[in-house]
Amino acid sequence: MYNPVLTFDIEEWFHPVLLGASERGEQKPRAREVLLWLLDLLDERKVKATFFVLGETLELYPDLFGRIASSGHELACHGFTHKPLWHQTSESFRAELRLFKDRFTTMLPGVVLRGFRASTFSLEQKTAWAADVLESEGFLYDSSIFPYRNHVYGVPRAELSPYRLSSNDVAQDAPGGRLLELPMPVLNFGRIRIPFVGGFYSRVLPLKLQVFLIRRTLKLRPVILYFHPWEFDPGVPRVPSGKLNEWITYTGIEKMRGRLEYLLQKFDFMTAWELVQVCERSRPSC
Repeated sequence: MYNPVLTFDIEEWFHPVLLGASERGEQKPRAREVLLWLLDLLDERKVKATFFVLGETLELYPDLFGRIASSGHELACHGFTHKPLWHQTSESFRAELRLFKDRFTTMLPGVVLRGFRASTFSLEQKTAWAADVLESEGFLYDSSIFPYRNHVYGVPRAELSPYRLSSNDVAQDAPGGRLLELPMPVLNFGRIRIPFVGGFYSRVLPLKLQVFLIRRTLKLRPVILYFHPWEFDPGVPRVPSGKLNEWITYTGIEKMRGRLEYLLQKFDFMTAWELVQVCERSRPSC
């Protein structure tokens, strides 16, 4: 049985793609207070997590990322901007990764960068070229595949357990590949797949049901949880972006601090890199 993996995508409240081109006001950053609360909470509970960092936030809070690293958490890459891969080319994506690595190594010398997560889970079949770019740029694992298709993203045929990623087909294991994929968790009911934890799903589904489903799934395969700082900010600015997008983006935010504290009571967590090491020891399966 595995421990669940705890991850955070460190971006600002105005980065979610569902806000579209709506007027976002001054775009004043707000993540500092949430990050301080989160780091204090993780220190208190002695929990280590993986922080997928956006380059733009890395520059906003250099002191906090130094604390994250010194506290023993894992730092990984979430790109430099929050531009989804389907709005990039292989050349622009490579340039973003190199810019991120340059700033990262300058600000955090000695901290090893191993993992990547695409904004908006935008690594899918039409952006499969990103797998080759990540591998050639020295990344060891990716956590961008959502094995379920919604109205924005997803790879509905993707493997449910960690597998080797290839640009030939990002849904299937590539024996001999070097880049390990850590997919998002879904329940599999025949041909039907249902997400049950992380982000929006952790805000709308009953909490005790999530705990039950996490435990059930962990008996079969790893579970990766993901959250964003703005999901723990009850005062987050509300941007008019259509009723559906507003519901997906803002529903349940006022409950999320308590929900995270409850999950930390119920589980022992691990980092993404710790899961990668477990998978490497148990190859060819994880």
